Amino acid sequence: MCYRVAFAVCNPTIESANDLIDFILDKAPLQFDKYFPHDAMKEMIGNAVNSCLKQITENKQGSTLLLEKTVKLYQQKVISIQPEIIACMAFSLSNYKLALDYWDVSTSKDEKNYKFAQMQIKGFPDNISLLFSAEKYSEIAEEYSKYNGKLSADALLIVIQALFLNNQHDKGFNEIINIHSAAQFERIIKSCSSCLAPKEMAILSICQQVSVVFDETWNKTLKLVESLKNKNANPLYLAIALARTKELPTQSSSIQRPISDFLEKEFIKKFENVPDSLVFDIGTAIEKAGRRIDALKYYELAIKRFVDNTKKERICVERWIHTKEIQAKHSGTKDAENRTQEAVEKRKKYGINEKIDDFIALDEESSVIKYIINTEKNKESVEIKPPKVTVKTHHENQSVDAVRNVKQKVDFDLEGYKFAYFTEARRLNITNNTDGKTISLQYSDQKNDCISTSDYVITDGFVDNVGDCQKIEGTPICFCITAEKITVSFENTKVVLHFL
Repeated sequence: MCYRVAFAVCNPTIESANDLIDFILDKAPLQFDKYFPHDAMKEMIGNAVNSCLKQITENKQGSTLLLEKTVKLYQQKVISIQPEIIACMAFSLSNYKLALDYWDVSTSKDEKNYKFAQMQIKGFPDNISLLFSAEKYSEIAEEYSKYNGKLSADALLIVIQALFLNNQHDKGFNEIINIHSAAQFERIIKSCSSCLAPKEMAILSICQQVSVVFDETWNKTLKLVESLKNKNANPLYLAIALARTKELPTQSSSIQRPISDFLEKEFIKKFENVPDSLVFDIGTAIEKAGRRIDALKYYELAIKRFVDNTKKERICVERWIHTKEIQAKHSGTKDAENRTQEAVEKRKKYGINEKIDDFIALDEESSVIKYIINTEKNKESVEIKPPKVTVKTHHENQSVDAVRNVKQKVDFDLEGYKFAYFTEARRLNITNNTDGKTISLQYSDQKNDCISTSDYVITDGFVDNVGDCQKIEGTPICFCITAEKITVSFENTKVVLHFL
């Protein structure tokens, strides 16, 4: 026995290990206790077996037969076999279930191999979080392409991130239409910003903003309404999202009033800008915002537009009638009679006798995200250059005619961000209208002194036709600061602020 122990320790091979374990199993359990009655002797033999098996595994010389014998020896408890050694042996032989079983009862484990074994055992999509943490993006993409079931929201979010990180951006955008939470869009933006083009980042940023409406967090929605008062945002996106909310009709007047004001300004006073395809979406948003007089005005305009389209005209008439009937219910006696009569006459004129639904049934939220993506992708690139900002200052040795010809501060809004340019200081402050995060850019001979922010991370290396630029992570913004100007670039727009 002593010879076998010494030989196995000095010459750790499958053969020597098999010979030693066979001898122990042959004597176990009664004869083994007879030959080795003391615990210290059993511990010494156990250490020898563990040492031999560990070296064999590290040298990748294991065998299924040896693994089976080791498991049997462990189960008989004749000597102490370390379960993590059996786990490593099983893992090296791709017996992942057995490896997990023994890692689970061991005091230590190889975390990387443990997770890999879990990935192999669980299968897709149960292993999707493990695959993502292991950066197996291509494997996630491949498994998803073969998967026919429905994923949970969390699993779908991981798939989308993996598609972007695996440079399958078109497929990522195809799936992203099923994401309706601002928090989920934020996760995608944060995890994938390094691999997305500025235009793609801009699209995701817009989707994130509009998804605030789907979350029906009304304080954030009102902030979004306020931010869309500038002309660089697309009010259609917000309106068609509002049309799909469930709680807007029951909100207080403090919520409904500013939303009604926004919808009136953008779509009733500018009805000619409402696309035919979105007339009913916008109308539903106006109805849900609760200002019935606005809904009546809107549908009167829509009836005139669709005078040659009987089907759409009839739908508009139905919405007008429904609004008028609701208005009558909330009126005084005399007004109620008059308004009820107006609705009756309209029903008679168009032969409408059936009960009218509270609201038009619209497509799900995914149609909004899809509309945003398609619209933004098809936008033509537009460069916006505000007039040159030039400052003339008065000095004693200059002509008395030298005066300042621009104001000291220039404010403007663009792509959901507020810009404040301080001309004399050559400083540009940028504020995100949605979350209030800020960054300050200012020309300095020292590059490290050009940027001030506690909200954003700045990365180097992006180069375009204005010089070496930097990117504000988590946003669609790139910028370049030179001795002559500050250039701020989105995908479709560019601002150039010239110095003196």
